[in-house]
Amino acid sequence: MTTYSAGFDFGSSNASFAVLKDDCVLFDREIMLPARNASGLPQLMSDILLEFDLTFDDITSWSVGAGPGSFTGLRIAAAFVSGLAFRREQIRTRGVSSAVALGRTVFTPEEPVMVLYDGRKGELLGFGLKPAEDGEFVEDGFQTIVRSESDLAKLRSSYREFAALQTDKEAVRAVCPVSVNLIHFAERLYAAYLASWRKDDFSRPMTDLTYLRPAVFVPPAEVRTGL
Repeated sequence: MTTYSAGFDFGSSNASFAVLKDDCVLFDREIMLPARNASGLPQLMSDILLEFDLTFDDITSWSVGAGPGSFTGLRIAAAFVSGLAFRREQIRTRGVSSAVALGRTVFTPEEPVMVLYDGRKGELLGFGLKPAEDGEFVEDGFQTIVRSESDLAKLRSSYREFAALQTDKEAVRAVCPVSVNLIHFAERLYAAYLASWRKDDFSRPMTDLTYLRPAVFVPPAEVRTGL
């Protein structure tokens, strides 16, 4: 029986969506979205599926990027897939580290890798990966903030390779202008690596998310009642 499993990540400015037919990648697409407007995402994903004569009902397994990434984007992805799977016991869902998928997009799991993200405020946020015995990357539990060339230099004794998204390149250059050429930049994250990662490990729920920075909530502005 043919099975379809999906990988979906919305931790950066654009979404990544992939479907595997059994163990083969059927497609892996980047979905470009207007800034601060993800309302068309379900329809765009549905349109891609229709190109392959599929619907959301054909997918029985979802691997959703659990971060690091945008607070809002990660929650949108998890909430959307939760809705698709609601009261449908035949659909399995899980969270998979977005850093692991990004590391795998750039490197074969042979050496430790530090994945860097734009942390804003003149900082880079780093998440360490290590190769596992099964040939996959896994998070090694080390997280750090990089604010200077010297901070990055200290990491080189433990991490042979560095990866980041192309969209974060200027942020990396601003913090580490000398070392920027040592970092491998991915045009995007390939969501197929979410779907293919340890296909039987569904231990991490989609709600177990890793944000780049938590959202900051402020009270609404006072409504003016007169001139």
